[in-house]
Amino acid sequence: MKQIKILYFGQLRQARGLAEETVNTPAETLAELFTLQSASHGLTLASRHLKMARNDEFCPPAEALCDGDTVAFLPPVCGG
Repeated sequence: MKQIKILYFGQLRQARGLAEETVNTPAETLAELFTLQSASHGLTLASRHLKMARNDEFCPPAEALCDGDTVAFLPPVCGG
């Protein structure tokens, strides 16, 4: 198990009800982590619509996770 700090932004923060949390997870990749979090917390946004970052750098969903990582899930934003 890895301990990962997760940062949620935009509609994901609203849906989760938290801006951040630390989880113990068996996930090996960013995509797996998001899938597990979505299933656990009813997040309905598809991962293909997200930007994902690991330790302050944007990464592909297949990026491997390491114990102690900080992961950010960033949904699309719109503004005016």
